[in-house]
Amino acid sequence: MTFLQKPYLALAWSLVILGLCSLPGKDVPDLGWDKLHHFGAFGIMSALWYWAKPQHPWAVVRGLTLYGFFIEIWQHVLPIGRTFDLWDGIADALGVIVAIPIAKWCMNLAQFSSK
Repeated sequence: MTFLQKPYLALAWSLVILGLCSLPGKDVPDLGWDKLHHFGAFGIMSALWYWAKPQHPWAVVRGLTLYGFFIEIWQHVLPIGRTFDLWDGIADALGVIVAIPIAKWCMNLAQFSSK
C-alpha cells in the first residue's frame, strides 16, 4: 500500500482547508479569482480522498460536497467577518466532481506503468 492510499494526506489537506477557511476575512489576501482557488483546493482534496478510498467514489463526492457547504455555513456562523457564499460552495463541488475521473485516470496510469 502506498502513502497516497492511506487517508493521512487527505485528512491533513482537509484540515488545512478548514483552517484557511476559518481565518478572519481581514487576514485573507485577495489573490485574484476566489472561485478558482475553491475549485483547485477541493479538486486536490477530492483526488487525495479518492486515492485513499477508491472503492467509494460517490462517498467522496457526497462527503466533500457537504464539507464545502459546511465550511460556508461555518464561515457565516463564526464571528470572523466572512459570510456564506453559494458560489464558493458550487466551485467546491465542481472541483470535487471534476477531480474524481482525473484521479482515477492517474491511478490507472500509475498501475499500468508499474506492471
